Amino acid sequence: MSKHAMEAMFDDIEQNLLELIADFLDSEEVQLDEAIGLFNDPTPREDTELHIRMAKAAMVEYKKTVVYRGS
Repeated sequence: MSKHAMEAMFDDIEQNLLELIADFLDSEEVQLDEAIGLFNDPTPREDTELHIRMAKAAMVEYKKTVVYRGS
């Protein structure tokens, strides 16, 4: 697999992860936990880009872990 193709695959995985994290952060369960715990981010998520920062951090760890098994 070419470096370009591999980077495209990582970009696709990161985009999927970003969307999953955004949905998770917006879920009723997280909203309820934040309300019960009396904590919240005073800035709207779309302004803080928390889901993007979380996805990027997760991808750093993911890339440290995965091994390319191709020739």
